[in-house]
Amino acid sequence: MAAKVATIVATLAMLLAVPGAWGQARPRVTHTKASVLFAIADLPVVPMEGGAAASGAGTHSVTLTWTASSSVSSCTAPCTLTYNVFKGTAAGGETVTPVNAAPVTGLTFVDSSITLQASPVTYFYTVQAVETVGSVVALSAMSNEASAAFPGTPGAPGVLTVTQQN
Repeated sequence: MAAKVATIVATLAMLLAVPGAWGQARPRVTHTKASVLFAIADLPVVPMEGGAAASGAGTHSVTLTWTASSSVSSCTAPCTLTYNVFKGTAAGGETVTPVNAAPVTGLTFVDSSITLQASPVTYFYTVQAVETVGSVVALSAMSNEASAAFPGTPGAPGVLTVTQQN
C-alpha cells in the first residue's frame, strides 16, 4: 500500500510541476491525513469551432482515494461494506446527501462534477463507511476532511483594437 501511495503522490507532484500540464486551471491540492489522497485530473479539452481550444473551461474531476474501513475484515457475506462520499464548499459544510448516486464498493470515487466558477472555489470532502447485514444498516463516523482548490475563470480581455501598418 505504501508503494501505491508513493506512486500516486509522485505522479501528482510531477503533474503539478510540469508547466501547462493542467492547462490554465492549475489546482492546489491539500489533505489533512495520509489516509485520504486527492489527485486532480482535467478531462480532455474539447476544441471549439475554428480549432481554438477552451483552456480552463469545462468539466474537471477530483479523484478521492481512501483506506478501507477497519470493519473490512469482519464484514463477510451476507454483510456488505460500502462507502458514501459527501461534498461541500466550506470546511465542515459537506451536504447530508451523498454525491455518489450508488454506494461505492471500492476505495476510490471520481467526482466529475467540477466546473470552474467566476471566483476560485475549494471543495471539501468526507467519506463514511456503510455496513449492511440484511435490513440492518450501520454507519461509521466521518473520515477526516480533505479539500481541493480550483482557480476562478479569468475575465475576458478588454477592448481589442487593430492598427494597420502600411
